[in-house]
Amino acid sequence: EAWPYPVRIETFGRFRVEIDERELQTGRKNPALLFDLLKLVAAAGDSGIAISAVLDALWKHSDGDAATNAFANVLHRLRKTLALEEAILSRDGKLRLNPAKVHTDVMALDRLAETVSARSKASKPMADPDHLIARLFAIYRGHFLGEDDALPQFVAAGQRFRNTFVSVVIGIADECQ
Repeated sequence: EAWPYPVRIETFGRFRVEIDERELQTGRKNPALLFDLLKLVAAAGDSGIAISAVLDALWKHSDGDAATNAFANVLHRLRKTLALEEAILSRDGKLRLNPAKVHTDVMALDRLAETVSARSKASKPMADPDHLIARLFAIYRGHFLGEDDALPQFVAAGQRFRNTFVSVVIGIADECQ
């Protein structure tokens, strides 16, 4: 993960955002709704999240037009807060983080899980399981969002990431037998 990403997002253990290596401060100028939107998009990983799912999660009590307008406003403010318009991509009715501009521990965990799974399926021996374990623990520093349960989607994502973590550990352990 050495690429110099302008935006880095940590979600395991706590929620933290860095822009050009400076931590983004939360406060009155950055209301929780901005960060809830960012957390939802980050939790979706590379596949992204349907805008309709975002509207349902964050504006479930608003009518269609009001929800859509509020979403557009918050997305605009979030992009401005991240100081990078192309940090969040919107395509085919989905939002996702731009992997060329944004690094997240969620995407790093997914990539590591894919690597371990591919090696297991191909019956390729893992050259350095200690290195993989060290990478895993560097990525997964605790529960997703520190067990933030403000939205049911966060709880579900946390469970999914715990399962991925366990799967990676088992995959590496199987190779060490």
